[in-house]
Amino acid sequence: MPLFGIPHENVAALERSEAFQMLRGYLAETSGNSFCSSHEPTDHSALETWILQRDIIHALITPIVQLYNRATALAQAALCSISPDDLELAFRGDGRSAFLFLQCLLSDEEDWCYTRGCPACAVLNTLSTESTLRIAITATLISSSSETDTTPASLATALEFPRSAPSTSPLPSFSFFLPALEHAVENDTFWGPYFWEHIFARAQLLETGIHALIAQCADLTILVTSPTASTSTSPLSSPLRSKRNFSTPMSSIPLLIITEADNNNAGIEATDTLNTGGSLRIRKSTFSRRQLRLCREEQELLERLVRQCWGAVVLSNALSSEQRDAVRAVVRGQRRLLMGGQRRRSLTCP
Repeated sequence: MPLFGIPHENVAALERSEAFQMLRGYLAETSGNSFCSSHEPTDHSALETWILQRDIIHALITPIVQLYNRATALAQAALCSISPDDLELAFRGDGRSAFLFLQCLLSDEEDWCYTRGCPACAVLNTLSTESTLRIAITATLISSSSETDTTPASLATALEFPRSAPSTSPLPSFSFFLPALEHAVENDTFWGPYFWEHIFARAQLLETGIHALIAQCADLTILVTSPTASTSTSPLSSPLRSKRNFSTPMSSIPLLIITEADNNNAGIEATDTLNTGGSLRIRKSTFSRRQLRLCREEQELLERLVRQCWGAVVLSNALSSEQRDAVRAVVRGQRRLLMGGQRRRSLTCP
């Protein structure tokens, strides 16, 4: 039995929407409408209802996913870093909270966010976790707010028709889906009738954060796409090409830190800003060298403390002489203590 109850008049309105029908055709070609063995429906009407609800969820979630992908690209360009842990630094306040939530959501529920696989599984997984339920409510609220005059222009642009479907027409409002979500949550055996008020308040906070994230993405777009200044002469043809041409935009000046010198001279090698073939040495101050030395000493002391504590615990459980020798080698610093692989961010506990 399909999860969400949608009124017939709303289903008829979706059938009249050209943009939504083009999206459904695109999903049928790319994602397919095949069901898993657990949800293979015998009734044709139930099959069509599962697929319709899958397509509605895709239409709601895809603009949010595209917003996150756009925010990620802008953050990488602004910070000159591709590390996922650094990208949040490009945003602030509610926008940063929304970005972190979307980052964790895409990491935990990537298949659901792209509605991959069985349509019935994609629909049922909407209520499987609090994060998927929260983003579904938030996407519905954003779809409803796009009808009002209070919606910012940047939000309307960001929530345009999904790029995956070749159409320029906007999608219809899915405000009717909010009562269906509420009814499904209240009748769910796990969530119960008292959970809706809590999750709806959290979804409203996430909606505010997404609005802030869209506004900050507009600011980052201006930052990373600086206009090119027109110059009458090329910097390389000028006799003063050994000096920086201040009419050249900063985005075209290849000032790159490439290698750190040895600890004796404590300098940094940088490429010449105008590719003259030389190099520019940037020396550290006495205070910065002292701070760097103190940081390294502190790190060494912490590593030694961790090795000693770890060795005291493991050595008592070591069975063979080879294991005891290996533990002692780690405590002395002769071997590296591997703390495991790099952990990814997640909305759920391990």
